[in-house]
Amino acid sequence: MLEDKHIISKIKELYQKHKGRYGVDRMTHALEQDYYIKINRKRTYRFMKENGYLAVIKVKKKYNKSGEVHPKHNVLKRNFNTSCPFDKIATDLTEIKNKGKKLYISPIKDLHTHVIEVAEIAEHATLEVGMKMIEQIKNKSIPE
Repeated sequence: MLEDKHIISKIKELYQKHKGRYGVDRMTHALEQDYYIKINRKRTYRFMKENGYLAVIKVKKKYNKSGEVHPKHNVLKRNFNTSCPFDKIATDLTEIKNKGKKLYISPIKDLHTHVIEVAEIAEHATLEVGMKMIEQIKNKSIPE
């Protein structure tokens, strides 16, 4: 009995020290580490439950997205047919790993001729890569 009261007092100390955040497993481990009290986790649970020292469970918050900041519109709607060059163009950014280094390639493809019109390769995926491609595609002869 004296031993039980001693263990309960140590559980109370740890409970207050850690602001009720320790569950049964952490409490059992802390008793062994801090006070060299080797005790079964079931016994720790019983002492904690009988004396009201069970862990305070923090309620997890659910985050609701109020709406997308940048809505994605499907402009092409899988209609890739065009009547003239540069009517519809498509682009992509691909990461290529080679010998521990990353390279980013970003081509612009004309959906009428199915030819890669412009491609940019860079070590970093930055806005400048996209801006260079736009400048290059502007310099091409784009019909009105």
